[in-house]
Amino acid sequence: MRFSHRHLLLLTIPVLLFTVSVGEDVCVEGFVMDTFCADRGRLLDSPGTDALTMPEQHSLHCLVDVQICYASGFEVLESPRSGSNVYCRVFKLDRTGNEKILKLARE
Repeated sequence: MRFSHRHLLLLTIPVLLFTVSVGEDVCVEGFVMDTFCADRGRLLDSPGTDALTMPEQHSLHCLVDVQICYASGFEVLESPRSGSNVYCRVFKLDRTGNEKILKLARE
């Protein structure tokens, strides 16, 4: 899979959840956001941009090159629910998932 040099847009990734059986895969499609930017509500590389309403503006550079961002771990954001423009923080990846995302994004 190739990524734009400017943006990490949409990924489909398997996520292991605490509420599913060990070894069971769950697939989800959405934006990958680092927890640091999601928690602060603004993109570190674009401070005027709301992280949860415009995740497509998040740069690949921020995700994979800025230590405070990639060290915070990654989450998957799903499309906003009906009547909202805020993307939903649905899954937080574990250490293995974080490592896989970094490796994939840096290829």
